[in-house]
Amino acid sequence: MFNYLSNEKSYAKAAISFAVAGLLLLLCTVMLFTIVLAPAKFVMLFTFCMLSVLAGLAFLNGPRIYMKKLFIQKNLIASLVLLGSIVLSLYFSLIAPSYLMSLIFCCVQLNAVLYFFCSTSAVNMTTLKWIGQGIWQTVCFRR
Repeated sequence: MFNYLSNEKSYAKAAISFAVAGLLLLLCTVMLFTIVLAPAKFVMLFTFCMLSVLAGLAFLNGPRIYMKKLFIQKNLIASLVLLGSIVLSLYFSLIAPSYLMSLIFCCVQLNAVLYFFCSTSAVNMTTLKWIGQGIWQTVCFRR
């Protein structure tokens, strides 16, 4: 099914994809303040950022191996929810602009990315909770 994809890892392409994702994430944080006026722009930037992160992960693992890993039985639901939320958030931000639906699918996409990342990598929810608690304690003790 994925025979046309290469199996080679490309660290240069992965670095470029992650750099683009970092730039888009920076733009997302700048656009976060205008989410009330123009949520479609924020959703579009966030979706392209997630696509760039997925491309970077594919280049790190090898595109064919990563695509096979996406659609194994263990990751199938997370992958379908992630891809569906990406498509629907782009649809409601570019083709049929809808204020509420773009925000809803952006939230679904964020949760799907977190779940997808935790289910396909070595990081799990307890690690994310530990990191979140550390950040929270750092913020609280600085005041």
